[in-house]
Amino acid sequence: MKLHDYAPLNTQTDEIRLLRIVQMGDVLEAEIQHFVIGDDCPEFGAVSYLWGTPQSNLTIKIGSTSLRVAPNAYAALSILAEYQFAFLLMDEIGCEDCEDWEQQPEWLWIDSICINQADIGERNHQVSMMRKIYGSAATVYSWLGNGSPRVFSAMRMLRDFTYKEFMHRQYEEDISYCRDDFDFDASELSDGLYELFSNPYWKRIWMVQEFIIGKWVVVLCGKMRISWDQIGMFFFNRFRQSKFEILHLRVATRLQSTPANPLIQCRNAMSVSKESLEIERPWAGHLLSHLTKVFEGWGSSDPRDKVYALIGLVGSGPEVDYAKSTGEVFDDTMKFYIEHSRFQAAYVVRLFAESLARSLRLGERKIRAISYLRDGVCVFPESPRGLVVGKNFVICPHGAHCFEWEAANMGDADSSEKEIGVGTIRRRQHVFRESRWTVEEELVVSSGDGLMDNLRLVLCQCV
Repeated sequence: MKLHDYAPLNTQTDEIRLLRIVQMGDVLEAEIQHFVIGDDCPEFGAVSYLWGTPQSNLTIKIGSTSLRVAPNAYAALSILAEYQFAFLLMDEIGCEDCEDWEQQPEWLWIDSICINQADIGERNHQVSMMRKIYGSAATVYSWLGNGSPRVFSAMRMLRDFTYKEFMHRQYEEDISYCRDDFDFDASELSDGLYELFSNPYWKRIWMVQEFIIGKWVVVLCGKMRISWDQIGMFFFNRFRQSKFEILHLRVATRLQSTPANPLIQCRNAMSVSKESLEIERPWAGHLLSHLTKVFEGWGSSDPRDKVYALIGLVGSGPEVDYAKSTGEVFDDTMKFYIEHSRFQAAYVVRLFAESLARSLRLGERKIRAISYLRDGVCVFPESPRGLVVGKNFVICPHGAHCFEWEAANMGDADSSEKEIGVGTIRRRQHVFRESRWTVEEELVVSSGDGLMDNLRLVLCQCV
């Protein structure tokens, strides 16, 4: 069968592809259509999952063509399709239990299928839209794989807890409903939840944005499902019944050591103030720095994703461009960080640069020059001969003014002034020294004409 050939997306709009499973069998059959996110776009679910092994003989049929799909993506689609068709069948025959099921959207967005991965321009466009895609999805499905009996048992207990808590709130006068007929095994729950929250899924960098941005998240493990609201009720101890509070104390402490914990805390914090995700703020650089450090150890097949997967949480960031090298992504990210941050001490800038370099797998890259300029243009050179360019002056740490720069910054006096090009540099404060760094100074820059007085510049030179 002929391989599927993607029709191009209109990258000048918010156009995306959506997938709908139309038939199950030995091979999944689906259709793909283009939609622009907005009023005319159908309700859809977005799938969040581990890519896993890319090589696969599994295919789905799209019209008269076929499309290769990785095993984990195929498993997620199969479970979602099975649930969807079961719901439709129960609804058709008028099954009373159908009313207790949540109908899921027919249309799905799954990145490995809905993005033409061979088209770099399209990848750039779609990745830059990830925040909008997952934020617009009616449901985000977090697929954790096939699971285990221990995980299934814990998920069932959580569902029972939250259901009984709901009934308790509805009928508080009949508290015996929840008090007399419910037994639980704290050890069994603790072991199952620890395994659930230690799943490799939680250590994938793209999952951070997908999980936190989603309006309604459903966790899928095999054929078991549970909403995030149910998990959150337990995790944040939103129970009114004392017996559940005691259970929470016995289990929750252990879960704080799992990789899911920082994600859960971030989602809870951001859900308190959704507006903070919608505005451009002067602290965007600080937020990106914090997220980069928190999730530095999270995995990705492409190191550039360690930046691109986080900018959706910030609301803005360096332009997504997979044609750029990791070194260029480093430079772009540092430039964004400095232009969107309040003034930082030099050592804070350095720590972020080193964390970012590790995330991008640049090794023990020595940062030749890091420039912090409150206004103007900053260049972060890989070459030691790079320039730092301002509006009315040029500083060249390793060029024509090298000796003057050293004289102005390495002298014995606490304060000195030296003319460099058209501007003046005066040492204000010595900030940090260690064996690797020859000098790290906080300076005040004056252009000589008063237009740039009192701008702060941090120059860090590493040998």
